[in-house]
Amino acid sequence: MNLPAAFDAQRESVKFLVRAKQRAAKNFSFTKSSSLQNAADLAFWLYLFGREDEALEVCEFLGECDFTGRYDLWGWIEESLALQSRILRHWKKKTQAEKCLDRIREVGFESMRLKGGLLVGEDGTAGFLDQIQYCLDESDATGVRAWRLGAIKELCWMIELGGSKKWSVQKAEKELQSQFAELRSDLKIA
Repeated sequence: MNLPAAFDAQRESVKFLVRAKQRAAKNFSFTKSSSLQNAADLAFWLYLFGREDEALEVCEFLGECDFTGRYDLWGWIEESLALQSRILRHWKKKTQAEKCLDRIREVGFESMRLKGGLLVGEDGTAGFLDQIQYCLDESDATGVRAWRLGAIKELCWMIELGGSKKWSVQKAEKELQSQFAELRSDLKIA
């Protein structure tokens, strides 16, 4: 299988992205959840570093995954489709962006996730934002980075699907920009 150029760590100058690309490319398989997670993470890291074209390339590649019957793989595809939609909307390619969202809706987990408390735990568990605060309190920089990325993914997904009862698009977009700013500051991205 040929991976897209966006996975090529040898042509990368940013050390953080070199590691993210190596993780995503190492033994990549469309049938391994960890492979899809690393690739989805790579797409978001590229986006965070202002590399929309490379992020889109990774998202389009992940969109080729046929996860039929393997719902353990769907979450990572869903995240990349949401990011792909965001990038395409930004590029004024609304029809293509809508096709990404249609694919998310076809699977049928949309309402379940919009009701869920992944951002702020509502079922007695800690959500992404709670986990970020916990890691900040514990001075766990790696944990903060990981939970911020999770929150960014969830917020992107929610925004693209029109928000939820508790998170309007405007509120989610504001939180997304805040999380982006914090993560950029942490990674010292200008």
